[in-house]
Amino acid sequence: RVDKLETSAGSMSDAELMVGLMQVSALADNGHDSFNFGDGGWVPPKRAKVRLAWFPDGIVIARAAPEYRDLLGAKVTRLDGLTPHQVMGHLRKLGGGTDAYRSWNLMWVLETGSALHAMGLAAAPDRLNLELTLRDGRRVARRIDFGTRAEIPRGVGPARILSAEPYGPEAARGWRAAIDPAREPLY
Repeated sequence: RVDKLETSAGSMSDAELMVGLMQVSALADNGHDSFNFGDGGWVPPKRAKVRLAWFPDGIVIARAAPEYRDLLGAKVTRLDGLTPHQVMGHLRKLGGGTDAYRSWNLMWVLETGSALHAMGLAAAPDRLNLELTLRDGRRVARRIDFGTRAEIPRGVGPARILSAEPYGPEAARGWRAAIDPAREPLY
C-alpha cells in the first residue's frame, strides 16, 4: 500500500493522499493505530452542513444548519446510494477496531465530501445525496451541500453531538440539535 501511494503521490489530490494514509494505518486493524492530521496539518476544506450520529439501529441527523433543520432526527437509509451497512464496509478500510469503534471514530468521514469522493463513495466532493426517513415516517431524498470551514462550526467529539445544547460556534451560526432540550435524558 505504501509503495502504491509513493508511485502515485504526484497525481493524487490531498484527499486521496489522506485516504491512502488512513488505509495504511488501518492495516493494523485495531483501535489504536490511526492516521492523525497533526497540529497545522492539512484538513479537508469542506464539511457537511449536518452532523451525524451512528446508533446500533442506524445513522441519524443529530445537528443541522438552519437550512436543514427539517431533517433533525431523520434516519439516513442511503448515502449516495449506499446503505449504512455498505458504508461501514468502506469505513473498515480507513480505521481499525470494532465496527462500534469505527462508527464513533470515523463519523467525520461521512461529513467530509472530499474524503467520500476520494473513496469513490460520493459523486461529488461538495455535496451528498441522502435518502432519509423523517421523524414522522415520511421518506424523502435530499441533497446536503457542503460548506467551507469558515461556514461550518468546528467539529466536536461524538459524545458532545448527543447533547441537546448547541455549543458556542453552533449557536452563533443558528445550528440546532435533534434532541429537544426539555426532553434530554439526564445521562
